[in-house]
Amino acid sequence: MYSKISIFFLSIIFIFFAFSVAGVYRKSKEASQKNNEVKSELNELKAKKDYLENEINRLNTNIGVEEELRDKFQVAKPGEKVIIILDDNKVDTGEAKSKNSDNWFWRLLGR
Repeated sequence: MYSKISIFFLSIIFIFFAFSVAGVYRKSKEASQKNNEVKSELNELKAKKDYLENEINRLNTNIGVEEELRDKFQVAKPGEKVIIILDDNKVDTGEAKSKNSDNWFWRLLGR
């Protein structure tokens, strides 16, 4: 039992088992990480499902359909008028462009 040959073979078997255990441990860590990723994706999908169910329920009502139509197509009921408010700073006219584009030319000429 204490011969050099038996100790050698037992050492080889021990090394083989050590590498096997290390491989199983690594696979266990990978599986755990993959499990966490799948759980987070599942939670995201559940949240998306809840949102879509709420949107479907909202669109099944007359008020929800009306809101969506008014939002997407900017329509009004008969007798109503649509008012579009524009910000003065964002309104871009062709006249303002031409004045600004001419300014650099006159500046180069010194006028």
